[in-house]
Amino acid sequence: MNSPAEPWRHTLDHPAMSTWNARLELDFQRTARGTVLSRNRRQGPLYVQKPFYPEGADLAHVLLLHPPGGMVSGDTLELEMTLAQDAGALLTTPGAGRMYRMRPDGLVQTQRNHLRVAKGASLEWLPLETIVYPKARVHGRTAFELEAGASLFAWEVCCLGLPASHAQFDEGEVDQTFSVHCEGRLRLKERILIDNNSRELMEATVAWQSQPVVGLFLGGPWPEPLSEQAMDTLRAHCEALPSSHLATVTEIEGFVLARYLGPCSEQARNLFARLWTLLRPGLLGRAACPPRIWRT
Repeated sequence: MNSPAEPWRHTLDHPAMSTWNARLELDFQRTARGTVLSRNRRQGPLYVQKPFYPEGADLAHVLLLHPPGGMVSGDTLELEMTLAQDAGALLTTPGAGRMYRMRPDGLVQTQRNHLRVAKGASLEWLPLETIVYPKARVHGRTAFELEAGASLFAWEVCCLGLPASHAQFDEGEVDQTFSVHCEGRLRLKERILIDNNSRELMEATVAWQSQPVVGLFLGGPWPEPLSEQAMDTLRAHCEALPSSHLATVTEIEGFVLARYLGPCSEQARNLFARLWTLLRPGLLGRAACPPRIWRT
């Protein structure tokens, strides 16, 4: 029987196994007092407390909190968020997300993020990395819907296996999709699919090259393409990485897009933070203001 204090916990056939299903619904509105969190509805262990305003009332900094700290077989996390017209929000996490090895039940760990950004609003989606343990079974989707005049910065960093412990992702499954729609039209769609039928991609020269960490960064849409000088500045930060790290910057469908492939999730995040720092004033008219949690 489910505990009344934990209605999201579902017991499986095995008495020692259970799942935690969590859903969070957030709405942000622009009012005379600035951007406010007008709706905060949750079920299960995924929530936010109160927004912070280190940059003033117009832009809310929000921490997504998941007290279990990781997901096991059968767990589901869902986030539905809407930024209304002219609102601004920056979302991050206090720590890395962890996808633990699947249990004997073999159920999928599922994470879905659906984020809508209205006209004139700005969203900055800057979570810390996701660590996928060997033998995990992960399905994820992050989808953005932007109206005309909306702005987006977003990154995602995924580490397959535990490099520091020399534990490779030699068994398990990852199926993750990242997509951006602007005014109803698909602008970008990325997918990672590693399973028993595609595991050779992790060692292939044209794919992962035996590197455990992959990252994606984007910012836009920009009304005009960036100058060659600006692009060269961004690329110089990629080229400054050690030789074992691969990174590049391009422009696609009005977005600046950066990719990282290498051995270290911290290096990926630091690179993306530098690109965000350079690009943010031009897209949002604001100097970078890193969340305080990144320094703790």
